[in-house]
Amino acid sequence: SMPDVFELYQQSKERGSYLSPDPEELDIVESLFTRMLEGERGEQLAAQWRKLGYRLQRARLNNLVVLALSEDEKKRKGRGFYLFPLEQTGSSLLMIPHRFFDMHTGPIGLKLYAAGSFAGAAWNTVHRHKKSTTGNGFRRDNDNLPNWDLADLEGSYFTALTRAFNRTFPQGHLIQVHGFSREKRNSWEGRDSDVILANGTMTPPQDLIEFADCLKLNMGVMVRVYPHEIRDLGAMENVSARITDNFGNRGFIQMEMSLGLRQDILKSKELNKVITGCMQESWY
Repeated sequence: SMPDVFELYQQSKERGSYLSPDPEELDIVESLFTRMLEGERGEQLAAQWRKLGYRLQRARLNNLVVLALSEDEKKRKGRGFYLFPLEQTGSSLLMIPHRFFDMHTGPIGLKLYAAGSFAGAAWNTVHRHKKSTTGNGFRRDNDNLPNWDLADLEGSYFTALTRAFNRTFPQGHLIQVHGFSREKRNSWEGRDSDVILANGTMTPPQDLIEFADCLKLNMGVMVRVYPHEIRDLGAMENVSARITDNFGNRGFIQMEMSLGLRQDILKSKELNKVITGCMQESWY
């Protein structure tokens, strides 16, 4: 019988710590991701993923059948969990880099994937501050917590996927879902926002602003765009934002959501459809 996506997703986080892949492996991974995003499917691809310790298999997500890419249980290195459609249709990529640290963003990603039509989706599989077996990768602020932050880390499967996506969809949108804590924000705008949108530059493009307007209108929540409406959470350090910008693509979007909104999306049948509907309305 076909495995369930949620079960594979849950298993993907067990007993792994992060091991940095070497450049040769990343080149192979980038080319495999590129082939998947271009729509290639089949046994040859699955065999090449197996060599890297990944299983590519059909799985059930609600009433959808999708392709799940998950690490072999005996070979987990914190390289991520991925979903792809059986047939390539969408031109947006969904990324959840902090599924443990940003509460509820993981299952929200699954809900969004099921509601939209994405070219692919990615989740991290190791907590960003979990101790690593190799002991490298400490955070910039040097407080001795390891940093396996896939929004931040160079040379990860997430950066390989970002490059593959930008090659395949030079006008595509890469949406990263994050959570922020209103209490921790210093500005009143930060404490008062439900959604903060940024593209990692000081000049967000028109389609980001249209997306923000659509969310405001259809969700009835406070949405602010960096830097015109808020000076917090601009994604200026985000590695996927930088890579996307270097490709000349303006389509990176960091979507930061308050805890209250994340809880509402988890409980609601409609809010995930509103969000993916706004993506489609603004970008296609």
